[in-house]
Amino acid sequence: MKIYFVGINNKKGFCPLDSKTKTGKVIDLIISKLKCETIKTNLCDCNFLPDLKDIRKYALEWHEKNSPKENDIIILLGKFVEKNFIKYNGLMILEKHPSYIFGNKNIITYVDQVLIDISNIINECGFNNNNIIK
Repeated sequence: MKIYFVGINNKKGFCPLDSKTKTGKVIDLIISKLKCETIKTNLCDCNFLPDLKDIRKYALEWHEKNSPKENDIIILLGKFVEKNFIKYNGLMILEKHPSYIFGNKNIITYVDQVLIDISNIINECGFNNNNIIK
């Protein structure tokens, strides 16, 4: 099982959900609590927010590049990603985009909630949490 984190698009000069960005640091906190393979991605693999007419092309490219399996978890970060993500395979979790978080207490609350959501979907599917969450 893999867990994919899907943001919107790359910041110029950074990789998807880069650890040097605020969002990337929050995602790294979540990943530090997981035992399984994690992949940080963006729906649009580009350094700008594409026109809406081009989003579908990027969404299709995301699936071609990542090819999630049925039991992989895909965490969609924000409403924009949810609205434009094409759902083929995988177990979807919608989370608020971490950019809305202000303050360390809220970051901890956000991380804890994402871990609860991951745990819930794992339990619903009959998988063993001990192999996924530390």
